[in-house]
Amino acid sequence: MTSDLQSAAEQEPGVRRRRMPNPRYKPTDEESSSSEDITKRDTLPPRKKKTKVLSVDVPLPQPPSPPLTNQDSISAASSRCSVNVPTQPPPSSPLPMILDRKRRDGISSVSAAKVSATPIQNIILTSLEEIKASIAHQNAQIRAILEKLQTAEEGPAELPECMELPLETQNDVDKIEELMKDPGNSKRLVIYLGSIGGKNLVETIRRIMSHLITNKLAKEFNWLGRGKKRSFASLGLNKILRKATRRNVLLAKSTEEEIASIAKDWFKYAPDREGGRKERALKNMGKNAHPHMNEDIDSSE
Repeated sequence: MTSDLQSAAEQEPGVRRRRMPNPRYKPTDEESSSSEDITKRDTLPPRKKKTKVLSVDVPLPQPPSPPLTNQDSISAASSRCSVNVPTQPPPSSPLPMILDRKRRDGISSVSAAKVSATPIQNIILTSLEEIKASIAHQNAQIRAILEKLQTAEEGPAELPECMELPLETQNDVDKIEELMKDPGNSKRLVIYLGSIGGKNLVETIRRIMSHLITNKLAKEFNWLGRGKKRSFASLGLNKILRKATRRNVLLAKSTEEEIASIAKDWFKYAPDREGGRKERALKNMGKNAHPHMNEDIDSSE
């Protein structure tokens, strides 16, 4: 039996099968264009390989750090070299600020600043204290020597027999003004008052004024004589005060304005001395406690 697909030649016995050539078909327009694209694609130069870029985390720029101090540089060097360098903590407050604060508070010693100072600053403070004490001692010695020399040249600092101090009344003031017309009496009075002395200008003037007139009489004076009070600036005692103050070597260059300013304050606060402030405060308290007491008494009379 043969299949329907067999040809007539295959059905004959002894006939060898012949190979047929492959059929060739003419390409259409679409096939020709696609083939051209294929050839063009084949003839294109090879594509360049894309190099892979490694992603690297770049740190953001940091703000500039403050300049390193000596302590910071020592700490950084010790950490790099793995050497334990003992460092001292910085002082809590600078030395100039401490000294300035102590000076404003009127504290002469700077030993209180040693608590928060470095060892070098403590050495400097100790040296300053020693220098200050030495200068004060030398000034005292110089003052004593000069006083002895002045006493040897001008005689002893004694008050003339015709004068009595302190002055207690206005009549005493007029009397001593007449006596000072004699140059000898004025000179001896200046020497006597100049020997009283003091640590500074304020203390010297206050001591001289206290030896010159009583506090009770000082209440009747002021510098320019305003109101019902008498002027001290117009008296000859004003010249005696300036000369006696400048006899102190350390106060020889004191100006008249400085001397006058301290004398004005001395007269101004005369009512507050010798218990005057306390007495005035008690009077004010009594008036405030019984404000209508005087009115009741007057109405009853």
